[in-house]
Amino acid sequence: NWKTSLATAMAGIAYSIPSAVATLFNGYVIGVVYATIANPVKASAIIVPHGIIEIPAFLIASAAGLRLGYIMLKYVKGAITLNMLEEELTNTAVLVAALAILFFIAGIIEGNITPIIAEHLGWV
Repeated sequence: NWKTSLATAMAGIAYSIPSAVATLFNGYVIGVVYATIANPVKASAIIVPHGIIEIPAFLIASAAGLRLGYIMLKYVKGAITLNMLEEELTNTAVLVAALAILFFIAGIIEGNITPIIAEHLGWV
């Protein structure tokens, strides 16, 4: 998921379109899962412990991608300099690298706590 977030954030350089599409697609997938699953409450018990960290981290990466697209438009229009664009690219890369920490924590929860919850719910 971190790689997806990295790609979503950095794809903003293409005027935000890939970042917006990735965000909408992820929301769609979550919606489809919840619409088709037999017991959404049990699914939430499995998803929420790591999702409470992972979903906001992805949304932050998406927002960074949207901002990067906005900055690209400003650059193309001549409203900012190349140095300012480079600074924004660096800031986006640093932000996404920092998000790796959140994805790491979410991964630990997903790998260690989620199976215990699933077992207690009889899903294993």
